[in-house]
Amino acid sequence: MNNQEVLKNKILALIDGNRDPWKKAGFYGDPTIQIIMNRLYKRWEENNRDGRPIDYATLDELKIMARLAEKYYRTPSSEIQRQYLFGIKREEKKEGVLKKLLKKIFWGR
Repeated sequence: MNNQEVLKNKILALIDGNRDPWKKAGFYGDPTIQIIMNRLYKRWEENNRDGRPIDYATLDELKIMARLAEKYYRTPSSEIQRQYLFGIKREEKKEGVLKKLLKKIFWGR
């Protein structure tokens, strides 16, 4: 099995094979993954939807995707939920979740 196939299988196992929908949401919602996926879907469409979009990824794209797949696989679902629902990352918790939420609601920041 070549390096690209190993990376594809790793990505698919960590994300698509994961039963936790928050892991998938975190991965596919990541801005870097969205850029890559848009490219992959374009290439896939140009090739009459033959195979899977991931089959059109370059080695560099697969490496980035695999790194991010590992990141989201290891990230607790509660952290991914917090990022999605409130836009709060762990390092921002110092400000306080309630204060951050109130700022978002009342001042849009």
